[in-house]
Amino acid sequence: MCAAAALNTVGMTVEVRHAEPEDADAIAESHSAAWRVAYRGLVPKAFLESESVVSARRDAWHHRLTDGVRPDGFDVDDRLYVGLLHDRVVGFGHVGAARSEDPDDAPAVNSDPAELGELYGFYVHPAAWGTGIADRLIAQCHATLDDRFDAAVLWVLTDNPRARRFYERNEWSCDVDGRPVTALWPGPQAPGLPRLQTPIPEIRYHRRSPRALRAGR
Repeated sequence: MCAAAALNTVGMTVEVRHAEPEDADAIAESHSAAWRVAYRGLVPKAFLESESVVSARRDAWHHRLTDGVRPDGFDVDDRLYVGLLHDRVVGFGHVGAARSEDPDDAPAVNSDPAELGELYGFYVHPAAWGTGIADRLIAQCHATLDDRFDAAVLWVLTDNPRARRFYERNEWSCDVDGRPVTALWPGPQAPGLPRLQTPIPEIRYHRRSPRALRAGR
């Protein structure tokens, strides 16, 4: 599926706010559309274009926003933000306490696990790429993570240069003690979503909060 044409942003209002139950469909659409473009050639085409995957993702976002259902390991005090262009939800950022388990012998980002946050997910509809909404969303995610934690991590597919450039431009680093931390990603984890037949290499990024840097932590 081809990417949608870029939005005409002349005169558009840009907003970032907490997600609301009625945003679920738009979040799911942005999530699936970004997947189809960003993961083309990395994730099997049949998986990317599967209507069952789209449906399961839509159900998962409705459960999260309407019923407060979170996958195992997610922070009950997580924060989900949406980005809007002219009142249309075109992306989201999801943050909370770190849930991912590092590979054995991986260098720790933070000595205190209670002070480690995570960017769980961050996707913008391809039609809104280049509009600046991603920068507004990531700034809000940073503000929330910095307020609660000394540092934060995220995982991104290793062979996803566009996303990696974006995170590096926004002060995320994949280098800890002189080496990157990598793992194999089994695919999205949500009820109804199939598992990928072949895990895909991913890499861990981290970012320290300004207060932790000032304190030398």
